[in-house]
Amino acid sequence: MKCLLTGATGFLGKRILNRLINDRRIEIIHVISRRKRFHPHPKVKIHTADLADPWAGYEYLNEIDSIIHTAGLYQFHQSFEKNYKQNVFPVLNMIDRIEQMKEKKKPQILLASTYAVGLGSSQAIPEKPLINLPPLSEGYAYTKAIAERALSDSNLPSRIFRLGVLTGDTKTGEIEKIDGPYYLMSFLNKLARINHFNKIIRIPIPANASGTIPLVPVDEAAAVIHKALFFEPLAPKRKEFFGVFNAQSIKIETLVYAILKNSLPNCKPVFISSYFIPKFIFNLQSLFSKIPTESFDYTLNPIPLDNPHFIDIFGDNAISHFDKYEDQFFKGFKFCTTGIPTTLKESDANP
Repeated sequence: MKCLLTGATGFLGKRILNRLINDRRIEIIHVISRRKRFHPHPKVKIHTADLADPWAGYEYLNEIDSIIHTAGLYQFHQSFEKNYKQNVFPVLNMIDRIEQMKEKKKPQILLASTYAVGLGSSQAIPEKPLINLPPLSEGYAYTKAIAERALSDSNLPSRIFRLGVLTGDTKTGEIEKIDGPYYLMSFLNKLARINHFNKIIRIPIPANASGTIPLVPVDEAAAVIHKALFFEPLAPKRKEFFGVFNAQSIKIETLVYAILKNSLPNCKPVFISSYFIPKFIFNLQSLFSKIPTESFDYTLNPIPLDNPHFIDIFGDNAISHFDKYEDQFFKGFKFCTTGIPTTLKESDANP
């Protein structure tokens, strides 16, 4: 099999790339990068281009069997324009270029989308094409939904993976930057190092305590997409959707208590679930805590979760419950913020 992988240097993409390299069924892996890069493995062919620009040329597309699209922008603080450029334009360009191909057989597309496309819905979105879009004010979620809808409306055979919140892997917990739940962890760790703050006994948390955060270890997300690469090819125009998460992953309340236990063990959370907190309050806290204001849209109004089709195809254990990798979760965060490696059992380091 010959495939094209976008976002190969990203958190998820580099793990998919490693799986493809080690898979004997994969003959060639085309990778697109905005900067000139080199990869030592002979399978990997790197092409320099910007996915947000029209896909002129790209003759190698005529020989590939599948496209794995993981590239995109996942930064809440970025403008709507930047989100649109990085999340929508590449998908539109990909669709346009493939539909122009003269070959009757079109490559299968595997799109890494997000569960955030359900933001604003009072019910779990089915594993089907989107009907409603997230609020326009939510740049990341809205642009990911627009990209997903563009692909689902096209004639291209596609599998769309609505990923939960990616965390470090299940073996080491390794992460590369602070985002998602790690924002709160980083803020509380900073408080713990300030005199007197480490003695506080109550801290307000803007969140619906009963909601669920669908944490997804990045290695398991990569395994899902890699496995799907070898599914029976879809017929032209056919689409398949997967909610890639454990719908019982972890309650917000449980996660917050676990984070506090590791940073401010004497402190208890006070959950504030009112939707009428003035916007300027969130903006002020963001200056102090570095937690993006948009993050609270996901904790105050948790997205309902349901993924029966994913479970039917991949099984109950494809995405682990948080309990299975909690220790690694905190170890990975510690290493990312301190540079101090944690000691792992040999069986953990060499799966």
